[in-house]
Amino acid sequence: MYYLALILMGILPYYLFGKNFKNYSTLFLGLPLMGLSIYHFDDPTTASTVYKVLELMAFTTSVLTFFLSYRTLNLIKLSYYFVFVNVVALFIFKDKWMFELYFGSLVFSAFSLYLVGYYMDKTFGSANIDAITGIVLKAPKLALFLRLSLMNLGLYPPFANALIMTSNIVKTNIGVDGYLIVFWLFFANFFMAFRILNSSLFGKPNQLVNYKDIGQGYVFVFSILFLVLTAVGFYSLMEVLL
Repeated sequence: MYYLALILMGILPYYLFGKNFKNYSTLFLGLPLMGLSIYHFDDPTTASTVYKVLELMAFTTSVLTFFLSYRTLNLIKLSYYFVFVNVVALFIFKDKWMFELYFGSLVFSAFSLYLVGYYMDKTFGSANIDAITGIVLKAPKLALFLRLSLMNLGLYPPFANALIMTSNIVKTNIGVDGYLIVFWLFFANFFMAFRILNSSLFGKPNQLVNYKDIGQGYVFVFSILFLVLTAVGFYSLMEVLL
């Protein structure tokens, strides 16, 4: 069951089998949560050959997904790409609850990014970040929503995922391969998030787009949730340091 959990969380890049990603995108975010639920009730045999093979598969999937992310500008597709890039983090977390916190925060942020892409697709006619530029000027609440999602996904401090990852590094002896994975995750997440931020938030607004901002209630609720996640991440870091 443990290996099934790993596959559902994204070691196998099953997005490659879905040609119409819009129909499958919510499934791509739901299956990792299902895998996380199975993971909670099982324990790995870390010394097994299968475990090492899965670790290599996870890293390969992460690298493949990172490069594929540069072939698309669609926020809906990029939302679940973040999940597949980060599944390799499983192999550097020794404390199960800490990984569950990291992965849960990751999927929540990816879902937030998906909602932004879905809103843009329905409202502006496109979820592509190159078509909808200058959001800060024309739709500031949507820009804030997008920024919160990407800063957590991009492992930008002091957001939750960066704090949780740092807590794990301080607390656990992760070894040489673990530090390689950590370096890769910070590198890949940072540049994936930065690319979206740079392409969509700033620049001149597209004159062909009729910009429409989201409701204040959505921003308020998700801002509170991101704040709670950050507080939990800060607590986990303080628990390790003190």
